[in-house]
Amino acid sequence: MGFSTGDILWFEPFAQRYSRINKNGIITSSPVLDIKWIPGSSNLFMAAHKDGSVIVYNKEREDGIVDIADEIGEGNNNHGDGTYDCNVRMYIKKSTESRNQKTNPVAVWQVSTRAINAIAFAPDNRHVAFACFNNSWRMVDYVKEE
Repeated sequence: MGFSTGDILWFEPFAQRYSRINKNGIITSSPVLDIKWIPGSSNLFMAAHKDGSVIVYNKEREDGIVDIADEIGEGNNNHGDGTYDCNVRMYIKKSTESRNQKTNPVAVWQVSTRAINAIAFAPDNRHVAFACFNNSWRMVDYVKEE
């Protein structure tokens, strides 16, 4: 479950275990709008945030501190009239290939300057689509991060 504070609660009812991830917004305080498990993984999930970021978390890891607050260049993709140029590449703030993978987050992508309302994986489990607040969408190759 994702909350407006950015906190995420993972709960396993049969084992009666739970974990708080992004406690008190340590990674981001942006509200969580959608969460999807990464296909084929029992630990990794992806959360879409209101600030346009998509963050991959591992439910088994503790939170680390990663400076993801810096914004992507407003002039490169925001036209000032509320429209967003989806031809601009996403900005990778932390890659799944990063060396420091002992703590959350696993990956941080800035996909849009607007809220990401929904996440959907393609049947090939490699591509993922993000529906943006302004009725646009982005398709990303999860494996290549592009």
